[in-house]
Formats: sequence, C-alpha cells, structure tokens
Amino acid sequence: MEDLYVNYRRYEDGDNAYDDMSQKVFNAGQGAFCPTYQNRTAPCQASCPSGHDIRTWVNIVARRIKPTQGLSWQEFAFQRMVEANPFPAVMGMTCPAPCQTKCNRNDVEGYVGINAIEHTIGAWALANKVALPKPAQESGMTAAVVGSGVAALSCAYQLRRQGHKVVLFSTAERLGGVMVGPGFPQDVVEQEIQRILDFGGIEVRREAAPSGDFAAVFWSEGLGGQAKPGDFVPDKAADDLPTTQVGQGWRAARDMGASMRGEKPIDRPRFDVHRFDLLEDLAVHDKAPAAYPGGPVGNSDTEPFSVHNYEDRSRDRLVATRDLFLAHFKTAPRHERAAPTEPLAEAEAIKESRRCMSCGMCFECSVCIQYCPVGAVERVKSGERSYGRFVETNYAKCIRCQICKDVCPTGYIQMGLER
Repeated sequence: MEDLYVNYRRYEDGDNAYDDMSQKVFNAGQGAFCPTYQNRTAPCQASCPSGHDIRTWVNIVARRIKPTQGLSWQEFAFQRMVEANPFPAVMGMTCPAPCQTKCNRNDVEGYVGINAIEHTIGAWALANKVALPKPAQESGMTAAVVGSGVAALSCAYQLRRQGHKVVLFSTAERLGGVMVGPGFPQDVVEQEIQRILDFGGIEVRREAAPSGDFAAVFWSEGLGGQAKPGDFVPDKAADDLPTTQVGQGWRAARDMGASMRGEKPIDRPRFDVHRFDLLEDLAVHDKAPAAYPGGPVGNSDTEPFSVHNYEDRSRDRLVATRDLFLAHFKTAPRHERAAPTEPLAEAEAIKESRRCMSCGMCFECSVCIQYCPVGAVERVKSGERSYGRFVETNYAKCIRCQICKDVCPTGYIQMGLER
C-alpha cells in the first residue's frame, strides 16, 4: 500500500498497551483539575537571539490581533517588532533564523517563513518612512554607550525608549559594526541606523571613551576590558551574529535602566525574551480590569478586577509539538520570497503568517466551544474580548472531562488549576 503523508497521529503502530489514566480521565464532577488558559512561550521566541515576541507580531500580520485605534496593521506589527529589534528589514534579510529551525510547524509540513514576514514589515516601514515610537516620558538622566556596532546601537536605542538621553562614543568611520561589511544590504543598513539617530535624544561623539558624568555606562563588544566597576558589558554569547548582539544590547539596557532607577536587576527568567503581556494588551485597548480593592473575596471569577481562567507561565514554560493538536492544521505550502532581498507581497505575507499555529496562545478557532459536552466553554463578552481572551470556562458547569484540552490546537488549554 502506498504510504500516505499524515501530519498527526495520536498513537503509533503497536502502541496498544494501557497506561495509568488516573491523571487523564476524570469522573464527571469529581476531578481535581480544571481547565485553565496558559500563556506559554513558543519555541520560535525561545530560540530568537534578539528576543523577539514573534508569535504576537506574526498574529498581528495574520489579522488575528486588531491594531490600536489609528494604526494600520503594518505599523502595529512594526511597533511590536521594534520593541526588541530596531533593524527588522536588515535582520529579515540576513538572520540565519534559528526561530524557523525550532518552529513547531516543521512537524506538519515545514516552518513558517518568519524571516520573510519580518523583512516585509521592515521594508514597508522604510518605504513609508515610519518613525520609531517616542518614549512615554523623559527620565532626566543620561547614559553613555561606547562602541559603534549592533550591540551599542541596540543598547542606545533601548535606553532612549526608556526615556533616557544617550551619548554614543565611537571613533569608527561608520556606525553599524559587522553590518557595514559584505553580505549586508548597505542602503537598508544606513536607513535603519539613521532612523535610530532620528529618534532624538541620542548624541554621537567621535571619542574613544566617555568624558563626563553619566548615570550608567555600557561598553560594547570588544571594549569591555576598559570597563570600570559598576559599568555594563554585553552578556557572553556563543556567536557574534548581529541578531545576538541586538539581544545583548536590549538586555544590557534593561539592567542599566533598573540601576539608573535605583532598582535591582530583574531575576532573569528561563526564556529571557519579549513576551506577550495580557494585562498590558488589555490596557492598550482600554479593557484593563479594575483595581483590586483589597480584602478577602469569595469568588473572584465574577469580580471586575480579575482575569478569569488565565495564567501567564511564559517565563519558564515552553510549548512543544506534543502539546498541540496537530490534526487541526491542514498542510499549506510556504510562501517564499523571490530573492532574500525582495519582500513578500502584502497578500502573501498575510497568508504566510496565517500558517502560524500560535503555539501556546488562543487564536479563536472555537473548537473548544464546539466540543464541550455541557456548554461550559463560553465566549467572552464581545466588549471584553482581546487576544488571549476569546473564551472562558464556567466552572459551575464544567465536568472536568478535559475534552477542551485534548482538542485545543495551540495547547493553550491545560488541566492545571486545582479546585
């Protein structure tokens, strides 16, 4: 018999022995576990050296996430990209893309073209002369960054995003480090560097070392030997790829910002990347929960200050293929660029982004609602819905059968909340 391509099998040939099902099958109403909606980190994000929130901006391009009022979906995706990486066009053309190697879609028919999507949005932003978002407020403090390379530029940009003024010290003829060498599109490199300088609040001094008093100092790649006690240097890295240096820069800027505010550096999570923050997203869309009034509460699920059923475990939990219901996904060919320097057409970028399986986050397929035998899974009220808040479980109806978990394509529903 001719072999058939199957993208999902719950059981392999010969897998016919019963195992201990006590933790998997519950008698109605007697189970110890309830369904809960768990945001976990997708492998593309976990493997991205620059720390991109890939799943979120891909879902913006897929039109699963609505932009804030007044923004096009392209600019909204661009803004989410540059939270981590101010060079989306360059990196979209040149990054070796470990995110694609780790993409769970490889277990269906092939990875999502993340590089192509990033390149397309980056090219759109340059063509439309989209500026970087201004800082929300000024801190009144100034930091020094020493170096001309990617880590230095990334750090300077991220410090400026926090509202700090920055003085960049460099004697290099051109800014950009390894990006000014062969293999990089020089016109695009120049435009994306200039966009950082046009950000405002970043002064370039043609000096080799800081002169003056600064709230914090960062010595970029190859210059850390000149650092004084209390100065900042990049994390050690296994490679010197530009995308890795982008991540070094923003992590250093984050720690510098904490130091400048008199705070301790954060306790770094297992997945030290930009991650989706539901409460932040609700606030952006004017749907933030009410402030907690204090004091004991009997049932928080109906209170306006609570977000029912939701857990954010993205700091240290990864979504693997085994967590997904792959049978939901039909095979779909990847939309390839004609050349690495040519972005996708808009329609192709949208189609390619819709191949994303949104690992670890709801993408509003409604399968759980359709399969729940008692109608316990309900849509969130239309005025309260947002990305990650499409459905909720009524625990008064739930019989803990875990069918919703079994059929959830993205692995977002887990049986983990004990009664």
